[in-house]
Amino acid sequence: MRAKVIGAGSIGNHLAHALRKLGVDVTIVDVDRAALERTKTVIYPERYGAFDPAITLAHPDTIGNAAFDLCVIGTPPDTHLKIATAELTRGHRAILIEKPLAAPGVENLLQFVALAKQSGTRVLVAYNQRLKTNTVEFLSRARSEERGSVTAISGRMREDWAGILKAHPWLSSATDSYLGHTARGGGALYEHSHAVDFALFVANELGEGRPVRVKCELEKVSHPESGYDKSARLEIEMASGLVLTVVQDLYTWPADKSLDAGFDSGAVRWEMHGDHDSVITTDSNGAIEELTIPKTRPDDFLPEITHVMSLLDGSQREVSPLDLSEALFTSLVLEAALESSETGDWVGLEKFPVSGA
Repeated sequence: MRAKVIGAGSIGNHLAHALRKLGVDVTIVDVDRAALERTKTVIYPERYGAFDPAITLAHPDTIGNAAFDLCVIGTPPDTHLKIATAELTRGHRAILIEKPLAAPGVENLLQFVALAKQSGTRVLVAYNQRLKTNTVEFLSRARSEERGSVTAISGRMREDWAGILKAHPWLSSATDSYLGHTARGGGALYEHSHAVDFALFVANELGEGRPVRVKCELEKVSHPESGYDKSARLEIEMASGLVLTVVQDLYTWPADKSLDAGFDSGAVRWEMHGDHDSVITTDSNGAIEELTIPKTRPDDFLPEITHVMSLLDGSQREVSPLDLSEALFTSLVLEAALESSETGDWVGLEKFPVSGA
């Protein structure tokens, strides 16, 4: 297998490392030669012990239109669709776009979805929480017949800027990049959209259907160049009538990355931490059982990349949790949330043409 990773930043290094762990031939591509050098001398060796000399570091000019089995797009969100559109013409078997799929702009989003449907390239979106080990365990416990029906789902992705900037030490502040600009795909709503996506995923997996309308409150911060939302509070009504609650912010520390599902009988909780993940089950009598799964940060990406490789070798089911058609629902919820934050009202997703979903 051969993979092209576009973007020599934090996520590009994480995904390149995961690919190499699975024996994939990796080429990291970046227009910034300084970023390539930083990968070789700073990011990769500091994170993983030493730079892997089997990785090729390349400027785009040296790659041209070469086709790979997989193309990973790990650049800022406001570049995703432009880059992905160009990569659809290269002949790659699959493209994996880092979350969020795109910066705000529903017309550009739906145009890309139409192009992707017409191409022979499978497009995936890297909401990796869907495939983690504790997610598999969480769903197994949540589907237990003895629990009965779902009564509530609430998710959180709350982490101070410090946690994000620690992974990007070459930035002096969040406003130096897309992170401090909601319009570029940053801010709490887009940067922490794992919480929205994971809540939608869990709800659909538990039979609650797809989202139908959204209400959102954003706490905004302005700065000379633009602005961002430092917190987002969403209510998302599903086809079943169940209303999900999701909170994402940029100031909580220690970080809170969790999801709770309540049932007629008991509850199941999903948690993500720095050195472990967990699933906590509470039965109808209040008895608590906790499963702890030790991990390192690189472990967060291995299930995702292992799954992508299984798609390429044909051993996985036809519809993947990472497929563009799945991530589109998340993107449309984010678009509706932005509109709702301005009007103060519920925004229905029926206004968006979702035939691509």
